[in-house]
Amino acid sequence: MVTKGNLLGAARAESDHKMLNAAFVQTHDFKALSQTNDFNFVVGRRGTGKTALFIKVAEHFDNDSHVYLHKVRPEEYSALSFRSALERLRTDYRANRAICRVCWRANLLIDILEDVRKHWKISRSPDHQYIHKFYSNNRGLCNHNIFDRLRDLLEGASGDAKSVDEIPKKIAERVEISRLQDAIQGSLKSLNLSVVYLFDGLDEGWVPGQESVSILGGLASAVADLRDSDCQVHSVLFIRDNIFRALATSDPDFSRHIEGNTLRLHWNEESLFHLVTERLRISLSLTEVENNTKVWNRFAQRKLKGREGFKSCLQYTLYRPRDILVLLNQAFVVAGRGNRSEIIEDDIEATSRQVAHDRLNDLIHEYSHVFPGIGLFIEAFKGQPAKTKYNDLVEFLDDIVEQNPFSDRLASDFAVLGSGNELFNALYSVGFIGLSDQSTPSFLFCHDGARSNLASIKPESDGMIHPCYWKALEIEGDDVSQSVLVDITDDYKVRVNPETRELRIQMLGQLISELQDLPIGQNGSTQFEGWVFRAIKILFSGDLINPELKANKDSIQRRDIVATNMAEKGFWKRVLDDYRARQVIFEIKNYEKIDPDDYRQVLSYSGKDYGRFVVIVNRSANELLTQNERSWVKEMHDQHNLMIFLLPASFLSRCVKKIRNPQRRGYADQQLSKRLDTIVRSYLSLKHQTQRKKKANKTST
Repeated sequence: MVTKGNLLGAARAESDHKMLNAAFVQTHDFKALSQTNDFNFVVGRRGTGKTALFIKVAEHFDNDSHVYLHKVRPEEYSALSFRSALERLRTDYRANRAICRVCWRANLLIDILEDVRKHWKISRSPDHQYIHKFYSNNRGLCNHNIFDRLRDLLEGASGDAKSVDEIPKKIAERVEISRLQDAIQGSLKSLNLSVVYLFDGLDEGWVPGQESVSILGGLASAVADLRDSDCQVHSVLFIRDNIFRALATSDPDFSRHIEGNTLRLHWNEESLFHLVTERLRISLSLTEVENNTKVWNRFAQRKLKGREGFKSCLQYTLYRPRDILVLLNQAFVVAGRGNRSEIIEDDIEATSRQVAHDRLNDLIHEYSHVFPGIGLFIEAFKGQPAKTKYNDLVEFLDDIVEQNPFSDRLASDFAVLGSGNELFNALYSVGFIGLSDQSTPSFLFCHDGARSNLASIKPESDGMIHPCYWKALEIEGDDVSQSVLVDITDDYKVRVNPETRELRIQMLGQLISELQDLPIGQNGSTQFEGWVFRAIKILFSGDLINPELKANKDSIQRRDIVATNMAEKGFWKRVLDDYRARQVIFEIKNYEKIDPDDYRQVLSYSGKDYGRFVVIVNRSANELLTQNERSWVKEMHDQHNLMIFLLPASFLSRCVKKIRNPQRRGYADQQLSKRLDTIVRSYLSLKHQTQRKKKANKTST
């Protein structure tokens, strides 16, 4: 009896070189990468085999005596170090990418210089003297690893440059980049050599921010520069699809440098079946059995026998090698506990729940930087039907947005998206929900992050949660026929639109632009109240819960917005402690100047649960308080013990703009604290100054 744990080998290629060497399937993708120079980018989701390809393609080139192979897998701390140096420049994507482009180009050329300098025939190169001289003059730079050298080049140039725009030129001058490239190119040709760079693990330390994207955008441009100059240098970047999407949406040269040179990894039932049976041949010593189905049947019994049995296993996966290997390995362990050497449907059933939780956690982790609230979105589907009509699904999502108490900070994304349609878009774009194909019984699941065309979706279309997540969410698929399950089609096509942006960023951008279009005055008051209400939910969810618009609409004292203060730290905790404001009032004034009646009105709103703190949001063009506003704030504080916190809508808009980067989530809290400090330390300490009367001019007699 077979007693191995991971019968089909480890799920991660880095952990199982033995199985990778014995049972690697030379797919079309492998042949395309090893036999041509057509592709510079290999794109795939987690678990699609990027690292396995990286290892095997590296082995192929390592055996070629005419190739210098460089395998680059950056450590996370090295990548973070360079990104931090770039962040300190505080510039835009265009400038960042230009800097990274020349940094990478210089970096790769210096790396190659080390190869040719040590070649035993280097003296035959007409450029050998220059190469040795360059090394002698830049010994420290040449001896750095690749990311330390990037940081060294950047920091050295930024210290000398008068402006950010001068940095690329300073880097190019420091390494004499054109002359260096000519020397490298000439030496490689004279030595009959070429160079191959393989980059893997570029997602280490990755967050989808401007700096991270510009680092990869600069690398892509540098790779294109060397390719276009016929420099005998070929590079392949193995990257995740979310990184690829970020490049697609941010890099202006995507269609020219990247799109046409990309190999997208795609697995279907046939290729996965071949992968699994090849590994079974090795593990079960069945190399003499040529038929894949017969090999599978030595491993799977009862309802799992044959191709249909294998397809039933795939419903618990995202059609990725890692998923099916993990599922079958764990099912085999369960079978072993039952003293069996073949798996049956009960083993898959026992294993699938944990696998479903793992896949769901992978999904949340992968997209949490883009949609911090994605875990809450998904949690709402717990116990829901597997299949729902599209219009019913959007209505269900609308209710989720409307009824959310915003008690979790991450719930701000419900307000960001704002509607069931946009929430559906988010979940469809990451492959959580699929749509029925009207022409076939299959469902289409998108994994490219692109927005669906809602106008083209018929209300009677069916939406379905991907079956691999059902067990984790306690979803029953009894109403879904088996024929539909096994015909699920995953769509991996990348649809690039220069105007497309990550959905969350796009929605926040729309909110910012909406404010500028709202008319000031009575005509725009209702829309302005709605704008402020949404901004409050986005910025303060988790601290201010159960926000309500026109909470006291039937009362004499009709407060515009009220939210319960449940903050445990930060600005709103300070408001609770210092001003006893458990219920926070926001008065919305769609005009610039606050008149005396407005101050007297909010005075009547305070006290008891509402404490001694009221926020007035207005349309002032100046975030600083005028002298008149300072006087009124001081008077209300000194005479009535009430803190009136004036907050221009432009302040809220600026805070919304900052949180387009999820890492700047705390920006609003910091700025509010500074604003309150200024009021307390400066405006409340002002002494009342009376204007001195001018003396009358004396009349000469």
